[in-house]
Amino acid sequence: MRRHWEYLIARYAALPVVWCAAGEALMPYYLNPPFANDEEKERFRSEARRFWSDMIRHIRAYDPYERPVTMGRWRSPRMRWLQDWVLVLERKA
Repeated sequence: MRRHWEYLIARYAALPVVWCAAGEALMPYYLNPPFANDEEKERFRSEARRFWSDMIRHIRAYDPYERPVTMGRWRSPRMRWLQDWVLVLERKA
C-alpha cells in the first residue's frame, strides 16, 4: 500500500489534488465473515485506525507539496480520531 501511495504522489502531487486515502476507513471487507462479538469488532476497528493513521502519516511525509488528505466517513458524521491530521469533508444532503 505504501508503494502504491508513493507512486500516486510521485505522479500527481504537482497537480492541485486532495488525497483521499480511503473511502470507508472502518468498514470491513464485504466478504469477511460477520464479527462474532463486540470485542472482535472493536479489535478490528482499533487495528484499522492504527493502519490508516500510519498510512496517512506516510502520505503526508512523502508528499512534497503538503496537499490536504481526507477519508470517506463511515457511520459517524465525523471520525474524531482523524481530526488531528486529516481534513474531514462532509457532504450536505
